[in-house]
Amino acid sequence: MTEPVEPVDLAVGWAFPQDHFFATALRDAAERRGLRCQLISFKDALSQLDALQRQQTAFRVYLDRGVQEHAVFFALAATAQAQGALVINDPERYLAASDKALLHRLCSADGLAVPKTLIFDTNVVSDEELGQFVEQVGCPFVMKPTFGYGGFRVEWGRSVSDLRTYLEDETTDICMLQELVTPATINGRIAWFRPLYVAGRTIPMWWDPRREFYWRFGDSAAETAVAAKLQEHTTRLAALLGLEMFTCELVGLPDSPDLLLVDYANHPPDMSAQSEELDGVPDLTVAEAVEALVDRVAAAVE
Repeated sequence: MTEPVEPVDLAVGWAFPQDHFFATALRDAAERRGLRCQLISFKDALSQLDALQRQQTAFRVYLDRGVQEHAVFFALAATAQAQGALVINDPERYLAASDKALLHRLCSADGLAVPKTLIFDTNVVSDEELGQFVEQVGCPFVMKPTFGYGGFRVEWGRSVSDLRTYLEDETTDICMLQELVTPATINGRIAWFRPLYVAGRTIPMWWDPRREFYWRFGDSAAETAVAAKLQEHTTRLAALLGLEMFTCELVGLPDSPDLLLVDYANHPPDMSAQSEELDGVPDLTVAEAVEALVDRVAAAVE
């Protein structure tokens, strides 16, 4: 008779070299709390999937950090979930939340403020219709595919010709045309934010979309007020999308108390540390995320 397998409390699937700092910090923090943790890199993923399918190993919680790199990580997540593990993020929710057009419709229907956006089939639109689209959203405008991450194929345009050129190079059938948002300024910075939501906790951060650089929030009255709004938005998004770990982008508008949701849910979010990658998240943010995840795992395995 086969001996029962002692499940690993937390398994972390990761593929990007930039994730090494985060993954090892998470493992070390989990082990300090008395939790069994296993890191699964790309080179180990197939063998771990085989062991999981043969029930030679088991996970209580599986954190996916590799699904964008290779389908084996999706299979790991789906298999672990089928065997009763808590998966962050749920693989089916991951797929749904990867469609920006769907996210836009969901967020808009839920009452979240979003930019003026047109979603259309690139195969059937005429030049006349493109002109009407540009007139509706105004110039300049933003063009983006419905699938993609890390700013992939997100470009600005100023004319119908720009839009037509973009569509000729676009490989997806559905395109999004969005108004270009002009942010307010707060404490001398543009009011552009990219909070990290992780396991019920919102970590507010400033974001410079041109330099792709994060800053931690300070403790000024203005930042405290914005942080409360970011928490409200991310909590609503988490409930709406069923995700436990993601970033989004919100913009403060001139002469308006509202925040505009301009990028809906980036997942898995970048967790490279700023001490190792200039465009990474601040090291203290990595530490906060690790703490939140370990708390979540500890609660799940009790």
